[in-house]
Amino acid sequence: MNDDHLRPSIIEPRSSGNRMTAAEAVALCRFAKACCPQQQFDAYTPDAWFELLGDLTFDDCKVALTNVAKAQPFVSPAEIRKEVARVRIKRIEDFDRRHHVAPPAELADDPAGENRWRRELMQRVGDGEITHPDQVADAQVSERRELA
Repeated sequence: MNDDHLRPSIIEPRSSGNRMTAAEAVALCRFAKACCPQQQFDAYTPDAWFELLGDLTFDDCKVALTNVAKAQPFVSPAEIRKEVARVRIKRIEDFDRRHHVAPPAELADDPAGENRWRRELMQRVGDGEITHPDQVADAQVSERRELA
């Protein structure tokens, strides 16, 4: 498997995607406190976690927090970030292993365009937007309409 699509830019969610809100950071801290009752949190913990995790999605962070808390009694934002990256890579690898999705025919003579298309596809797979190849055609149609 070609690892080009696993570069850090693909592992991280899109900057314009569904990034965590400050309210979701509060909810994530409450969930962390419930999972790790011995871990200390204060009034400023949600602010710090928002600064450290705000570029990620709440859903990815919650999955990551759950995975880490199953293995250890305390969870740090750095461990959540590391686990989010692992979860995103697994989504991409699982999709890549199960499905072969060919780029649009109009990109056949455009290697740079094909590479951009593949990176965008893997980004969306990592984001959890695309889980099945049928969604790729739907995504391409909707993108074409937006460009028109």
